[in-house]
Amino acid sequence: MNENVLRQIQDLQNILKFKSDQSQIKELKNLSKQYQLQQEIQNQEIKNLIRLLEDDFKVFNQQLNSKATEEDISKEQLDKQQKYQEEKLKDFQAEIRDQLVLYNNQYQAKFQSFGSLQNQIKSVQEQMKQMLQYKVDQNYFDELRKQIDKDLDEKVDLQEVQSALNAVQQDISQRFLEFKNDIRHLLKVNDELCQQQLQDMQQIYQGTNSPQYVIHHSAGRLKDIKHNSGKVITGLTLQDFIIIPEKSKIGVSYMGDQLGEGFLTLKRL
Repeated sequence: MNENVLRQIQDLQNILKFKSDQSQIKELKNLSKQYQLQQEIQNQEIKNLIRLLEDDFKVFNQQLNSKATEEDISKEQLDKQQKYQEEKLKDFQAEIRDQLVLYNNQYQAKFQSFGSLQNQIKSVQEQMKQMLQYKVDQNYFDELRKQIDKDLDEKVDLQEVQSALNAVQQDISQRFLEFKNDIRHLLKVNDELCQQQLQDMQQIYQGTNSPQYVIHHSAGRLKDIKHNSGKVITGLTLQDFIIIPEKSKIGVSYMGDQLGEGFLTLKRL
């Protein structure tokens, strides 16, 4: 069963990883669009350069034809103009050839990178198809739910609860003593801390399930009277000896669930 749990957890992690890979797919698509845009810009620049060179060549031919019609142009000047035209044409062809070679190299490099990008997109699409074909094992979740219900139905050991509460009580008592020792020189009190005070300023001793005693004050007001509706009373019993001053008030305070109730029984020695 533990192997099934690990397998299911790993499959769920793969599904979560697939969701996180969506951003990578979007980034790859954006890179592809940017690459196509750069290609269009470079093609347009080369076309503009060729158009400018063609315009210059046409202007030069027009000038040459206009000068050739004049009678004062000699054959030597025509030869010079023809050589200049041929040299300029060769330079133009060489420049176009260099531009085409450079463009071809750039295109090949970007085409290779775009090919690897397409392969990555295909691999991601295959992973998506595999994940979409995945089916959750319903029997496994039913068994897991039954196991959780079984664990929740197990009864709590009262001895373990008692030992845990004793440990908490001892830790609270120890911290209270340390805190009292730390502030003893700051407050002018009679060895004990007081949270509230009665009208007659009398102290009440509270017994706990430890050999130590804590002094505090209580208002002693009765807020409400209720009865137990659960028909079953569970909890811990505390038996201790306490010293009560004359004309004192005793009550039970409970901090916990809303349906909790506390009971107190006194015997005079």
